[in-house]
Amino acid sequence: MIHVDYLDSHAGAVQAVSAVILVVVTTWYAILTRRMAKSALESRRPYVFMDLRSEGGRSGELVLGNDGDRSAQDIDVAVSVVGSEELADSITTAFGDMRHVLYLAPGRRYRYRLILPAEDIFDRSADEHVLIRFNLSYSGDGRRYAESFTIDVTALNGVLLTSFTDPGEAIAGSIKDLARIEQGRDSSQRMQSMVSRRRKCPTCGSLIDSEARKCPECMEWIAESAVDGDDPTANTQSD
Repeated sequence: MIHVDYLDSHAGAVQAVSAVILVVVTTWYAILTRRMAKSALESRRPYVFMDLRSEGGRSGELVLGNDGDRSAQDIDVAVSVVGSEELADSITTAFGDMRHVLYLAPGRRYRYRLILPAEDIFDRSADEHVLIRFNLSYSGDGRRYAESFTIDVTALNGVLLTSFTDPGEAIAGSIKDLARIEQGRDSSQRMQSMVSRRRKCPTCGSLIDSEARKCPECMEWIAESAVDGDDPTANTQSD
């Protein structure tokens, strides 16, 4: 009875505390929901990157790719090189007029062949490095994004080209090879089926359907015994 009397006498305070708790829980839930929605939106966006592939020799590749789930448009690429004017000239030649890309689909890669001035880059002391800085700006889903990448070219000396192999590309290539093999197998089976359904006309020797009653070439009727698989040279009758 004492507890009931206490609650009755403090009903207003209890209601106020309950209201405050409800507001706090509702606010926390709203913030959490907003963060989840923002995270989901961020995960469904384009993600454009630049990379340099080289195995420490003169031959290399500049790679412009999109690893996001949405296509990217109006991609602007700004490049600066620290420590090698010769490399800066090579990159300018590699890009040509491709500093602005209008469209890049999800999972797409654009590769640009790059000739590296190996002696100018790799024959350096331990504290001297050549850096390439890429600043990217692009659009997707009505928003504008910006990315920045810095690559230490000197650190690529001796790195094997297999280090840059994309597992996704290897899997996609294997799937395409299997699809081509399966397609060739289906074509071969269809061809064999077509061949097995044809036989020679007992009169003129032309290839005709195995169930044909009359030869479309010589217009001779074919005996039923020949159609059923007996002697194909037996009894023919003229139309």
